[in-house]
Amino acid sequence: MMGMRRHHQHPGHIVGPKGSALFVHIPRTGGQSICRVFDCADAHLTLAHSKAMLKDKFDACRVVSVIRNPWDHAVSFYVHSRGYGAPDNQLDIERFRKWTAEGCPKRTTTHYGLDTDCLDQVAYVTGYGCKVFKFPAGIGEAIDMIAEATGLPRKDAPNIGHKTRLESYVPYYDDASTKVIADMRRRDILLFGWKFEG
Repeated sequence: MMGMRRHHQHPGHIVGPKGSALFVHIPRTGGQSICRVFDCADAHLTLAHSKAMLKDKFDACRVVSVIRNPWDHAVSFYVHSRGYGAPDNQLDIERFRKWTAEGCPKRTTTHYGLDTDCLDQVAYVTGYGCKVFKFPAGIGEAIDMIAEATGLPRKDAPNIGHKTRLESYVPYYDDASTKVIADMRRRDILLFGWKFEG
């Protein structure tokens, strides 16, 4: 029944009259909006974790995820970590650069007690035929694919973002912080072809 979130289901496992899909929710990529569209339980689990938990149900799933430019992703995660109060932009930029210089403290614990590196997108989606779409347009593209695979109605994603940062990620960076993210997220950059759009 729509309108009641299906917490008994595995997070991201979406079942419809036509088939099933698995949405792999990488933190800070618009995944909450997708889960609200399909009224599914939500958690940040890697594809490998989900495969192990779904067992024989996994093979029938169309696997979908949304990825984000690593430099933009790092800013979004920093903003989320520091809270949503309106910042002094220059001070926020200085604190972001300090955060990157400290190695981007980034480990979190999911609802299932799994330690997850929230910035390592490759670890979330590699293997098992996962189709990835690039944020922000990828949110709508992922919704289209999930709706097609499951036969569930296609609806627009609700806008649940928080406007507490500069529109562009570029001003947050200087040469040193740009290089920190480039080094940390080398696998993302090489696999998905990301570039710093400065």
